[in-house]
Amino acid sequence: MNLIDAKCDDLAYQSAGQGDEVMIALHGWLDNSNSFISLMRQLPELDWYALDFPGHGKSKWRSHDAHYYFVDYANDVHRFVSSLGVNKIHLVGHSMGAMVAQLFCACFPDKVKSLTLIEGFAGLATPANEVPTQLKNAILQRTRNKRKQIKYFNSKEEIIEKRLAVSDFTRDIAYLLMSRNIQAISDKFRLTTDPKLTHHSGLRFVEQQVIEICKQTTAPTLLIAARSGYAMVKENYNQFKDYVPNMAYVEVDGGHHCHLESSRDVAQLITRQVMQFS
Repeated sequence: MNLIDAKCDDLAYQSAGQGDEVMIALHGWLDNSNSFISLMRQLPELDWYALDFPGHGKSKWRSHDAHYYFVDYANDVHRFVSSLGVNKIHLVGHSMGAMVAQLFCACFPDKVKSLTLIEGFAGLATPANEVPTQLKNAILQRTRNKRKQIKYFNSKEEIIEKRLAVSDFTRDIAYLLMSRNIQAISDKFRLTTDPKLTHHSGLRFVEQQVIEICKQTTAPTLLIAARSGYAMVKENYNQFKDYVPNMAYVEVDGGHHCHLESSRDVAQLITRQVMQFS
């Protein structure tokens, strides 16, 4: 299958496949659109568009005075979907991308045929009394990091090793994901991900806001959780599942990146979801 690397204004994306069913794929934090290459290859009957969020992969960084607020990613998705000129889409998201997909679905339910969430559900809720502390920590970290310089590495392998040290997947998966996050500069290498992505979030939802997002997630929703995935995913599911009107839950083998480790099983689940609600 032929993968097309393209841009829509400041957003880079990869497209593939064909057919009437449009699938928008949203990756996780510090990943990129390569996260969905395996699924795209297995499901060529879908019209795939896998985005690089701003600050990730080959997409532009936000301006020097801007920050990466979670809600702004939903705006990025809306801009991209509007540029396609399609009436309705299917959405699949992994981790942070799953939460963005759900937020978009709650905001624009008329645009979403089905929603597939992989190792991500609801949102990161902050108790109301901790909101000032959350913002304070973000402001202080931004102040400290203004003095930090972009880091350069001697080899791609050095970057891969650093990713493996904080991940639960194989070297092959690390190469797949990081190959789109690495840029060669003369005889050195640097990450294309914006360093500001690692800053504390200055704004998070409180529990009641997350509940309202779940209540207004009216599209048929499938949550795919990994048996060895993040505990937070199952905790959020148990806490908020009853607020989503139409939701199914299934577990597959693997860790947090189960859509790469158990891609055949995940592809079958996505096929079933799309066919049922096309």
